[in-house]
Amino acid sequence: MWRMRGSVSLASVVLGSAILAGCATANETYALGAVVVVGALVLSQRPDAGWDATASEEGRGRFHIEIRRVAWTGSGEGDFARRFDREAQRVAGERGCSAFRVLAYRERHEPALAGSSKVAEGTIECA
Repeated sequence: MWRMRGSVSLASVVLGSAILAGCATANETYALGAVVVVGALVLSQRPDAGWDATASEEGRGRFHIEIRRVAWTGSGEGDFARRFDREAQRVAGERGCSAFRVLAYRERHEPALAGSSKVAEGTIECA
């Protein structure tokens, strides 16, 4: 499950950091681990956890769409084109377009605090 991969990674990092920081007792470590696991499970149940989509109108029935993957939630490899298409369908539907065509699309990496964050962006036009 792609949704869980990033959350489990985050849980592992937080738990590992707590252990390295020197929790006083094993009970505190287990309690912290339980909180992290519950948090990871909650995030894994949200289908859009770790994704951010924005759309802006460029005029004359054209819209710029940007999809971002939050760095700590996994790579999202292979999901960007699908998410872009889903967001384009949503935007076109909200604007009353019967169809749309993609004028431009690209994927890139953007520097982030820890590593980089992948971004997909493109322009659609109502048909």
